[in-house]
Amino acid sequence: MKLNYEEILFYQEYWKKREEIPEEKKNKLIDLSNKLIERVKANQDELNGVVLLYPEDCTDYQVFTDFAFVMFAYIRKRQDKGLKMEGWGLNHEIDVE
Repeated sequence: MKLNYEEILFYQEYWKKREEIPEEKKNKLIDLSNKLIERVKANQDELNGVVLLYPEDCTDYQVFTDFAFVMFAYIRKRQDKGLKMEGWGLNHEIDVE
């Protein structure tokens, strides 16, 4: 699956403009989204196989989990320690009629 760069940039602008989000949290969300962009570009614009790690890529647990929620990503426990974010766009609710 290809990354929609425009949507990531939209979220970055949204976070910057939200006065109710503390400045430190805004910066951490933007930094984490930039790491995702870097990794996806290095992976020929493909999200499949790209992983973000906690605490290596983001030391703030709340920011890490909030970003996963926005990206509809799974957070899984790693074998050694910490967490990994993957499965982009797959973790969303199923509508039932």
